[in-house]
Amino acid sequence: MPKKPNSVFVNENCVHLITKYCDSADISKAAFSRKFGKHDRWVSELARGRSMPSPEEAARICAMLQASPEDILQLEGSTEEGTEKRRADIELVRNLLNQRRERSAKKERPA
Repeated sequence: MPKKPNSVFVNENCVHLITKYCDSADISKAAFSRKFGKHDRWVSELARGRSMPSPEEAARICAMLQASPEDILQLEGSTEEGTEKRRADIELVRNLLNQRRERSAKKERPA
């Protein structure tokens, strides 16, 4: 279980995508973790379910991996209430990701 109440639940594919990204970028998982201001074992803790990202961190992961929230977040919980929370988390991360993209697009456009 995540320690922070605003954490989102990543799926197994998230760590797989991070590993693939690290291999292609020729960086370690520790270096990936440091890009998020986390300690070196953060990706390992994600894999074990001992740590979960905030919605903002999940949006950054999506942007870095060029993945959708559905690619990295759990889609279903063990209860109906858990599934509703996960769907709301996906929507929140999608909105945050869209905001990041809009800010990036505004920076790229000349005034």
